[in-house]
Amino acid sequence: MASIQKRVGRNGDITFRVQVRLRGAPVERATFTSKTAAKHWAQKIETDIRENRHFRTAEARRRTVAELIDRYIEQWLPQKAPSVVTQRFQLLWWREEIGDRILAELRPDVFIDARTELSKRLVPKKGADGKTTQVKISSGTINRYFAALSPVFTVAVKELGWLHENPLRTINKLKEPKGRDRFLDKHEIKQLLAACKNSKNSYIHLFVLLSLSTGMRKNEVLGLRWADFDQDMKQLTLHDTKNGEKRGIPVAAQALAELLRVRSKAEKKLKAEKRPKSDLEGHHIFPSRAGGDEPLDIRVPWETVRDAAKLSDFRIHDLRHTAASYLAMNGSSLLDIAHVLGHKSLDMVKRYAHLSPQHTAKTLEQLGTALFGLK
Repeated sequence: MASIQKRVGRNGDITFRVQVRLRGAPVERATFTSKTAAKHWAQKIETDIRENRHFRTAEARRRTVAELIDRYIEQWLPQKAPSVVTQRFQLLWWREEIGDRILAELRPDVFIDARTELSKRLVPKKGADGKTTQVKISSGTINRYFAALSPVFTVAVKELGWLHENPLRTINKLKEPKGRDRFLDKHEIKQLLAACKNSKNSYIHLFVLLSLSTGMRKNEVLGLRWADFDQDMKQLTLHDTKNGEKRGIPVAAQALAELLRVRSKAEKKLKAEKRPKSDLEGHHIFPSRAGGDEPLDIRVPWETVRDAAKLSDFRIHDLRHTAASYLAMNGSSLLDIAHVLGHKSLDMVKRYAHLSPQHTAKTLEQLGTALFGLK
């Protein structure tokens, strides 16, 4: 129930102190200059408490964005294994930019202003000539910053009860340029594989073979451990994927032969160290040169073989595009490509549709036969 007390100050000013006490809820207090305002406030607070709305409002008025981000990084971010490092970096930027804001104060203009500041940032970019220049952050990267922040507010709404709704709900994504279509032709593939065989690095050949023949992401390949390889089934298993789903990856003959060669070499090393083969299961297939439990840093060996193969305007992620492009050109449907690449929807693979006109023609021919009996 609510109680209202009339108070007269030393200077004669009259105020009304109101208290709301309901079983199971903390006492709420406020002071007003009119009794009517005090009554209206008390009625609203009582209604909100009974309908379980008040606690969120109260938390939003006393919690900051920094508190929310810190808690999210500690409790929820570790569950997003493949993207922890990147998202942590992005969230710390948000903490620095708007961390002192009270959650209840978050309005669209706060995020629009932050987006403007973000768009002014300069990041290093390496050109085809090998030189690094400073360029403005891309619209796609800005969208990734917002994508990293949105789950933080979702947690605040659904699990912590600090907010009624996600304040980013009205913020539209920036328009992004179309995805890259760069992929290797067959001659370039031969050049790249030849450069890999001549490389001093003993893992780059396997890395490129797996990337080209499976379409796996760079971090998915580098994160593989020997326990993920089923030699009898000729299959690799991805446990921590970008979309959060476990995925089995069949290994093609050429990549399988190289995988077995690398495994044999690793087993010989264990034997020389007088350790059982079972010790190998927990080790990375691509181990770090520095030892420990980190995977190999592939950047330098990759850039070396790429340059040796004289591949222009080609990035490591384009190995994945190459796999998808050849799937499309050899008649795979967009659904098949999405399944291989580990996408939940077809949106990300529509860029490859133009590469499979023969498959599309065959599909329409089959439709015509079914509809009209044409042959």
